[in-house]
Amino acid sequence: LDPSNGWLMTLLAEVYIALGDLEAATEVRRRIAERLGPGNSYGYSLEMTLRGLRSGWQESLMLDSIPPEMDGYGNIYPYRVLAYLMGREFKAAHEVLLKYEPGWGDSDQWQHMIKDNRLFGGCVVAGIFIQAGEEDLGTALLDQAAKYELVTLPSQVEATDRFSFYVPGLCHLVSGDHDDALEFFAAQVSGGHYFDWPMVRLLPWWDPLRDDPRFIALEEMVEAKTAEQRELLRQMDEGK
Repeated sequence: LDPSNGWLMTLLAEVYIALGDLEAATEVRRRIAERLGPGNSYGYSLEMTLRGLRSGWQESLMLDSIPPEMDGYGNIYPYRVLAYLMGREFKAAHEVLLKYEPGWGDSDQWQHMIKDNRLFGGCVVAGIFIQAGEEDLGTALLDQAAKYELVTLPSQVEATDRFSFYVPGLCHLVSGDHDDALEFFAAQVSGGHYFDWPMVRLLPWWDPLRDDPRFIALEEMVEAKTAEQRELLRQMDEGK
């Protein structure tokens, strides 16, 4: 792969990360920085992911670790939103979200925002609005987003990108449908879709469920599947 193609190199790193090979992913990060410079958004986003995986997604998401000049990049500002959500600072998360995606504040734009934004998804954005005090707007957005994710979209096309795999479950979670949320995520993890679980599990809407045996079992399932992938990688390295 061409090291100057930051997007493709990031995808390569994500393959290594999914296999548990952080050293190989770090080498990809080094090659991106070498070709594109240390301050490019692709390399920095990958660096944030690697820091998070190594520190349990704590130290890496401290706000002072995200240079303000990097915020404008679409693959960087979500880390700041997530950092605020980790600290339960919903108003700050709301402010950053609207700064970079002001369309969420205009209900006339929701239809295309919900359809096109697959990173957080409209339901998580609605949850941020509700927790930030915009209850009427957030409730209306949650209703519209949930209908699209849970009714309209499944009848049209099967989700294929990794963020889309989680968005319907997040609608259940933010809506307070905990049984459906746990069932949904258990099915996704069983199907091998757990790459972003280390970040998704940090969302505050999981708080009422963290001591639930089903949530604990979900965490254990992710750990077990990750261990399986690491063992496969070890066997590949040994030529078995």
